[in-house]
Amino acid sequence: MPNLNGLPKSQRLTGRTAVGMLFQNGNSRSVTCHPIRAVYRPNSQPCHRMMVTASKHLFRHAVDRNRIKRQVREAYRLNKHILQDLDTHLDIAFIWLSNHHKDSQAIASGIRNILNRIYTTTCTSSGQSL
Repeated sequence: MPNLNGLPKSQRLTGRTAVGMLFQNGNSRSVTCHPIRAVYRPNSQPCHRMMVTASKHLFRHAVDRNRIKRQVREAYRLNKHILQDLDTHLDIAFIWLSNHHKDSQAIASGIRNILNRIYTTTCTSSGQSL
């Protein structure tokens, strides 16, 4: 029985082609809630897929980048139920914009805000009712 609150490999956005399609094609949309930007587009997979990136330019030490990515993944894992009712599945990339650390509650609040904005934007563009 799969863990509904987990974040298995199938829900991670991996591969050069999939990531390239997210950033190179013109059909991606973007939402920003400082210090995080989310770039998303519909996919043909059976679930939502996500990835997190933190720039080496902002955080020189891998420990710092990994901490940010772990916090963002955990916040997404706890709040991914917001996107559960969408008819389409999405590829989402979370991009860290700040060069400062934030606490986990602030990151979770930003992810919740981003996911709610993605949900309302996707619902209104596809004609679903809230």
